[in-house]
Amino acid sequence: MTVIPVAAAREVGGVGLQEWPSAWRATVDKAAQQEPADASATTTDSEQHEEPDFAALRGHLELVLARAVPTVPEVQHLWACLSELARSLAPLGRVWRLSPFGSVRNLLLTRGSDVDATIYRSDGQDEGDSAAAVRVLQGSVLPLLSQSSRFEVVRLVPGARIPVLSLRFDGAVDVDLSCHNTEPLRNSQLLRAYAQVSPLVRGLALLVKLWSKAAGVCGAQSRNLTSYALALMAIYFLQVHPDFGLPLLSTQLFDGFGHLPPAPRWECRAPLPGALRQFFAFYAREFEWGREVVSVRLGRRCRAGGPEFTLLPNAADHRLHVEDPFLTGRNLNCVLGLEQEAQLQAALRAAEAALRGGGLPLGLGGVAVSAGGGLAGCGW
Repeated sequence: MTVIPVAAAREVGGVGLQEWPSAWRATVDKAAQQEPADASATTTDSEQHEEPDFAALRGHLELVLARAVPTVPEVQHLWACLSELARSLAPLGRVWRLSPFGSVRNLLLTRGSDVDATIYRSDGQDEGDSAAAVRVLQGSVLPLLSQSSRFEVVRLVPGARIPVLSLRFDGAVDVDLSCHNTEPLRNSQLLRAYAQVSPLVRGLALLVKLWSKAAGVCGAQSRNLTSYALALMAIYFLQVHPDFGLPLLSTQLFDGFGHLPPAPRWECRAPLPGALRQFFAFYAREFEWGREVVSVRLGRRCRAGGPEFTLLPNAADHRLHVEDPFLTGRNLNCVLGLEQEAQLQAALRAAEAALRGGGLPLGLGGVAVSAGGGLAGCGW
């Protein structure tokens, strides 16, 4: 099965509406020419000496990831969606820009993911003005998209913190379009930069995403953490755990618009199954829940009452604290309900126990590794 190459999610953000068709076409053409690397060619020394059970687990997790990421035709359909969006909105004028963000841009795309995108003025006019954003979405964008045969307008949510126009492309792809909403562009850049440091980072973040959705502990609409916050938890774990030591990327390197900084050298040969086991063990047993702050900005273990977090809201509360790396006055636990937090802790403990007992967490196959090194009951 052909899966999405990393190159298929290349930077295309900030392209003028008129330039979008040629921009996405060049992106997809280049991605389609690249086949996934042969896994056997990149086997590390540690993987060559794995126990049979561990090797079986690694092979299974690779299969889980291969089945979770979109195929090249599916990615082409997503870029066709963005291209049609740009074509439909071209009458707004050359001062306007279109940028996707979220999983479409940060390399953590999975099958069935929706598309998040924003339009904004390149001259910075009206940025951060939600009333102006509603006027543009309602008065200009909605009428233009209503003329497209490929977009169905689902609803406009003008009263949200970030006003959003919800769309459906070709009856299959859900699109959330915002206006003057450029802050997520930095977040997407940051996750993308970390994902490009090593396949281990991207693999772990994707597995955590799949697990969280299957376990029902992801999604702000249900008062759970966002997938962004959970990805930060995965990166933070790799930064602070002594077995990994993921290098720190300064948040000052990201503005949401420019090129990504060069990926730092990271001499980590840990296999993915070990990282997954230790991720759940860390948050189930080692992380100081209610006192420690998940801070990818700092990349070291600190408590909420420290001088590093004077701007962090509700730092004295005995709650999970996840700092926004850019808006340090925002605690990403703001969407997390008390009941949902307890469910998250329980799910982390259950996943850790499943892996310790030779099985797999929810969403990752739900299988047990047999004594002979095979996988019992893949459940596909």
